[in-house]
Amino acid sequence: MKKNYFGKLLAIAMIFAGFSLTSCDENDNAIIDGEVWVKPEIQLVDGGAVVTASTIEDLNRMLGRLKDDIKESVTAGETFTITVETPALDATLTEHTFTIPTLPGSDIVINFTSPISTDAPLQIQSMGVKDDDNPGASTSDLEINFAPGTSGIDLNLNMPYTTVTLNNVTINELIASTAVSTLIIKDGVTVEWLIMKGNCRALVMKGGKVNGFLRDDYAEIHNEGISPRAFAKMVEEVPTPDGYDVAYYEEDVEPAELDPYYVQKLKVIKNEEEEYTIIGAANFDVEERTDVDIIVADGAIAHISNYWQGYIASVTGEGDAEVKGDLNIVKQLKDITSTAYNLPQNAENCTFKGNATNPWPFSIFYSDKIEKATFKDCKFELVVPEDSKDDLPETYYIGASFPELTAEGKEPITSCTYAFDNCEFNENYKFSIYGINWEEIEDLTYGITFDETKMGGKAITNKTELIEYIGSFDKENPQPFFNIDGTIYVPSYDEEEDVYTLVEPTAEKK
Repeated sequence: MKKNYFGKLLAIAMIFAGFSLTSCDENDNAIIDGEVWVKPEIQLVDGGAVVTASTIEDLNRMLGRLKDDIKESVTAGETFTITVETPALDATLTEHTFTIPTLPGSDIVINFTSPISTDAPLQIQSMGVKDDDNPGASTSDLEINFAPGTSGIDLNLNMPYTTVTLNNVTINELIASTAVSTLIIKDGVTVEWLIMKGNCRALVMKGGKVNGFLRDDYAEIHNEGISPRAFAKMVEEVPTPDGYDVAYYEEDVEPAELDPYYVQKLKVIKNEEEEYTIIGAANFDVEERTDVDIIVADGAIAHISNYWQGYIASVTGEGDAEVKGDLNIVKQLKDITSTAYNLPQNAENCTFKGNATNPWPFSIFYSDKIEKATFKDCKFELVVPEDSKDDLPETYYIGASFPELTAEGKEPITSCTYAFDNCEFNENYKFSIYGINWEEIEDLTYGITFDETKMGGKAITNKTELIEYIGSFDKENPQPFFNIDGTIYVPSYDEEEDVYTLVEPTAEKK
């Protein structure tokens, strides 16, 4: 049997080169700094080639040498299959771009036989393309088969003139620029987050799954969930196909008639050209709307707009994320900075920044008939613009509007509480409270609760000047109640001083 002396020769070479060689594996491949190294080489086989290498750089060199063989397969009208054999394939910050010679007319299949890890997103791109090339008509086909068990990878596809088919993989984030025709997500493929760049389209086949969309420009919410984006562009005189950028795959169906693929999760990523990403919510059937969760990535800004009966289950921030707009349609806001005027239905660990030039920096108002809104571990701050430090208001008002008593077809709502738990307010805040005609309602319990909450750095008590105005105030049955650290108080109006104070209910009756 022929002996393999390559590993021993490599050991001597590595010692002289200054590398740390610890051992060789069972095939006499060198193990350098804990990583298996194999000699880059190509073996031509019937219908393609087997490429052996240890690094992406070595793979690219080997694939570049297959250009003429791929050209011959194009002439013959045949598929060219490339089997990539590596100990493991690691995409790093310094080495993560895998280049494939997708020649016009080529039909290439890539088979990865080993696991892939991505400390940085693995970028698979066509030879000779640029990062900003716009998608055009498809001139080649590429099918990618990943090794069994490949999961949790981040993948960028920069193949603007190639139709790409994915098989057998679970992808964390997929950023795709493929030909106008399609990116095909087949049975057995799960994509946690997907963004289609330019005017290309993804078709999701039966058994394939996309769980969430990445967006940096615009997103729209319907009853069914996050809507795929409708095409509306022309790129390099290539007509954009009718339909949506993500759709269910159906054979023999015209593109414009494909059903849109809705998801229930959206991640807003930073827009490098625009200040923020607009999210429009339009739910035309309140009874059928679905829960939609939104993540705002570090450095991104989301602007929420209520187009019609909007509803969003949650908005959560990552790092230095920000949200603005109509937050009263958000059921739960968490871990984010807000510059919105309308407050969400619930919030946790959020910083609300009001404009200090506006005497009404915040409003509590909901179109949904809710019984409780809770703000936990939140800060309510004031931001003074650089050019407006003079002539600022002395007092700031939080407008609190309680919901109407009834909703059509539902039981009457007779109680509603706005609760602040371990929150902090800037000084000089007061509540201006609006609602129904309380004097006409019996057994009505509407109120505001403060639990371990401070204003101007001091604990809120019944001596804190909290109230500016109460609409439809009834002396005989004062509403709303105030619960401060477990003690109930009701408002009492002093006509001579024109102020509201808080007293215990028994004292009010006296």
